[in-house]
Amino acid sequence: MRIAKSLMTAAMLAIVQGAGLAQVDMVEILTSGISCGVCAAVSEVQFRRMEGIGNVTISLAKETITLHYKPDARFSVKDIEGVLEPLKVHVLRMRMEARGHLEAGRDGKMVLVAGRNRIPVRLREGTGVMEPGTQLLLQGLIMGSGETVEYKVGQIRIAEKGSNGHETR
Repeated sequence: MRIAKSLMTAAMLAIVQGAGLAQVDMVEILTSGISCGVCAAVSEVQFRRMEGIGNVTISLAKETITLHYKPDARFSVKDIEGVLEPLKVHVLRMRMEARGHLEAGRDGKMVLVAGRNRIPVRLREGTGVMEPGTQLLLQGLIMGSGETVEYKVGQIRIAEKGSNGHETR
């Protein structure tokens, strides 16, 4: 019985770690044109219908849209632009927070693996060398549009597990 309980605990911890440490958490979108109440209401409804979106917050005064993603959701700049383009709302900048790890891509450049997302990464000068598979908490800017995007990392923190099994920063 003790072995079965240990195996079940290990399996549950692996599931929690896998789901909890690799995903896009939040995207903040600075726009021009979302100051209109109708555009804000329509875009909020459309974003809430997107698969993987947990919460949507729109600030008319700041002209920002904040999308919070559910675990293991797929992030797509093209989908975000698809909601905003018909409303004539333009994306000026996107800032993203994600948890995942860096891998070497096929072309030798770094790739952020965050759940189902694989996003090319540009690290700041002086970031240093990262060991493959190291779990990271990242904040940065999304550069580009449509299918051609790159994640410009601004802040990196190593994700560690505390004695209680929860992530610490």
